[in-house]
Amino acid sequence: MIKFFKKEKIFAAFFICAVLLLTFLRSISAAEPTNPNQPIIPNVPLESISKIKPISATSAPVLIGDIIKAVLGVTGAVALLMFVYGGIMWMTSGGSAERIKKAQSTMVWAVLGLAVIFISYTVIDQIMSAFGY
Repeated sequence: MIKFFKKEKIFAAFFICAVLLLTFLRSISAAEPTNPNQPIIPNVPLESISKIKPISATSAPVLIGDIIKAVLGVTGAVALLMFVYGGIMWMTSGGSAERIKKAQSTMVWAVLGLAVIFISYTVIDQIMSAFGY
């Protein structure tokens, strides 16, 4: 497992907060104006502005499905990064049998994680399509 030091934890927390803040600010700026006849940007006709909707879900099951798919996408990216990390560990092992075994173990578990993610995505997609979403 990767050990994080204090600086990395602070950086990761700062990065997560920044992403959440930017997402929140984007959703606020994409909000509908209170007066529908008033353009969002002055001196620009309302028809020429494409409306951005941060959430395109029309019902709760669709929203839950979108959230699950997003989480599966993020975990897939993490599993792929772990696969790359295992490859780098193997390449920099210097012939040490213990480090090669650890790198192989990391890569095997990353592949198994990707398989679980793909299977769970398929199951979620089949369930959502069975209910008509």
